[in-house]
Amino acid sequence: MTQIKCVCGNIAELVCLECLHKPVCGNCDINQHSTYPYQNHSQKIEYVKYMNLTSVMGKIPTDQDFKDDVKNKFVYVDSDGNYKLGNNYHWIINSIKNKTKIICFIGPSESGKSHLARYFNDMKFPLISPRIIGATSTDIHGYYNTNQNLIIFDSEGFNQTSRPISNKEFSRKSEYFFQKYLCQVSHIVCYIYRGIPNNVTALHKILISYYSENKPILYLIFNCVENTSDNIDELIKTLAPYYQKVYIKYIPHWKTDILNYCKNIESLYKNIINEPINNYIFDFKLK
Repeated sequence: MTQIKCVCGNIAELVCLECLHKPVCGNCDINQHSTYPYQNHSQKIEYVKYMNLTSVMGKIPTDQDFKDDVKNKFVYVDSDGNYKLGNNYHWIINSIKNKTKIICFIGPSESGKSHLARYFNDMKFPLISPRIIGATSTDIHGYYNTNQNLIIFDSEGFNQTSRPISNKEFSRKSEYFFQKYLCQVSHIVCYIYRGIPNNVTALHKILISYYSENKPILYLIFNCVENTSDNIDELIKTLAPYYQKVYIKYIPHWKTDILNYCKNIESLYKNIINEPINNYIFDFKLK
């Protein structure tokens, strides 16, 4: 990405999400927010992240992007329907050390899992775009953010259509297997749903079916929504026995509310990065 300069000539570092001034360096940020009405603005985002968030939704991955991302497969299903360890399975396992935080992104297909997972890894792997037929993520991809000591798993979603397996029943079972498996080996589970579900009961059944004895923290994230829902708030109470903590997060559509889109994703990122975790020892064996 081309480096953008602040008005003073230094490299731009930050964008204020409350007044949306031009990108500024650290010194100019302090100066422009030292007077009323800007002095109470605290919602800042790194300029590089801001540009990625506002432009990445239009990125269409190339064939080479997908070829390059094969090396990040953690677990996959081959064309014969067999579960296999991916190219980076052992590398991810060996990267786990004291206080390594493990998070996963699960949920229906085309709900925005890969986009959010990509943000947590500093935009370092291809965005899977639903604009391309068959471009939705398949299998499980694993990534390690060394700066945050963070392992990120991105799972294929429900209703997968791009898997090269003729056995549809097996394909549906594998989708469930992958998402349940990730709930067993993650400190934090991010379940992404596009919009607000009409059938909250069905969503409840799915989430309790992923029960794990390590009781991960659940972030239930509703993507591309404008309003909250009382039904969803009630869902927290019913899920409480199955998870260590349950949080509900709403993210508006980036085209209709770019300000709160950036705010909410950056807030989600900070919450998860700062979320304390237990020292549970996970069993990554495929069963």
